[in-house]
Amino acid sequence: MKNTLVFSSGLKFPRFFPGPMEGVMVPLFCQAFHRLHLTEGWLTPFYRVTTNVPKDKKLQKFIQPYMENNLPVIVQLMGTDASLLAKVAERMVFLGAKGINLNFACPSRQVLKSGTGGALLRDIPLMLEILHRIKNALPETSLSAKIRCGFADWRESENIIPALTGTGYLDFIGVHFRTVKESYSSVPQRSERLKHIVALAGKVPVIGSGDVFSQEDAQNLLELGCAGVMVARGVLRNPFLIHNLQQTEKKLSSEEGRQYFFKTLQKIAKADEKLYSRNKFLEYATMMWGANSKQFSKLKKLSGKELLDFDSDEFTK
Repeated sequence: MKNTLVFSSGLKFPRFFPGPMEGVMVPLFCQAFHRLHLTEGWLTPFYRVTTNVPKDKKLQKFIQPYMENNLPVIVQLMGTDASLLAKVAERMVFLGAKGINLNFACPSRQVLKSGTGGALLRDIPLMLEILHRIKNALPETSLSAKIRCGFADWRESENIIPALTGTGYLDFIGVHFRTVKESYSSVPQRSERLKHIVALAGKVPVIGSGDVFSQEDAQNLLELGCAGVMVARGVLRNPFLIHNLQQTEKKLSSEEGRQYFFKTLQKIAKADEKLYSRNKFLEYATMMWGANSKQFSKLKKLSGKELLDFDSDEFTK
């Protein structure tokens, strides 16, 4: 199986890549992924567009952590002003982005209150206007959208998907199988929903998302017809998951991968202490091992920069 997708715009992008995670994909995280070659491309967390077009310096600061190793970067934008979004998209492409993705998926209460993210699934005309403005501004640039399968009911996808794919603008649609209202609650219908969504999308590739924690989970999405898989929380549970999905020679177990990744975070933060945050280290530890794990129990007892000197080999003692 080829690990590279070639979209209608001509953009070449990995079949497996990290899903955008706001607050997780900070420069420390990105540097560790680059150093360990854990991804071949990035879809960034959302950049919020509100009342004006930021200066290039600010946009550059956002995109720069993803630009190392000459990997293709798709920048995700979030907002409701189609004209502003198009202008910011132009600047992002000028600064090196290979594609633009629109966030029509975020279920955060704060985001929904502002009428953007997943709230836009209730306003199909506005979604289409946003896509139209950006495509007119950047006709040769890869354009995509990340959505949930509906706002309150997953069957809303039967209206949403054809409307989006009918524009002819999209390289792909990234689909999280939950609705906005379901947030991250347990939902047993992943296979049923994604299979139906793939059929609705027709020739537009669907990148599956949600609850991908193993190679088997990813393979299941491909078997449902997804062209590729974006792995979000699963890359903290097993940082080498995408690496392993690419069938590279060196494969690490989940625990080996977590320890190797943690040690890499330590090395990077020691070399540049501006990147160090005890809270961020503990946040990653919670996601990797769980709040009730012996690993997290040991780490949370460490104060200040003691985390940087902790030997994770002690986890096995």
